[in-house]
Amino acid sequence: MSQVLAGKPVTTELICSYAHITPEELAKAKETVAAEDQLGMPYFLKKQMDKEAAQAKDSSAHAKTDTVKGKKPDAVGKATKN
Repeated sequence: MSQVLAGKPVTTELICSYAHITPEELAKAKETVAAEDQLGMPYFLKKQMDKEAAQAKDSSAHAKTDTVKGKKPDAVGKATKN
């Protein structure tokens, strides 16, 4: 940090030594950040939303529906009154 505060340029080597990571890990992190900027949301949030969408799709495919007019399925799939 003293080098940064002294006005010296921040290099890849400096970042890697300070963060205890390899240059390859730094490059991967930069790619992830760039991808997040394009998506407009953090990577982990996008993965979570994709997972929830897949689960919702699976559960809706298995959900029971009653076509009787004026009735909707309850929690166990049986038709109930409105």
